[in-house]
Amino acid sequence: KADLLTTSNVPGLEIKVETVNGTVNLSGTVSSQSEKERAVAVARGIQGVKQVDATGIRVMGVPAR
Repeated sequence: KADLLTTSNVPGLEIKVETVNGTVNLSGTVSSQSEKERAVAVARGIQGVKQVDATGIRVMGVPAR
């Protein structure tokens, strides 16, 4: 979570982060697809992270699947 808060173009306060056994689950709402992709990239870059699940992140203005 701290890494997301310090990364520009990623709304760290809008993203919930849960970690279980090396898997990071991201959820919340972001303004754009690029913000979502950046959040995933930041999470993947953290030592010890084996997998990132961002299916819980919703991009504003894009209908949920």
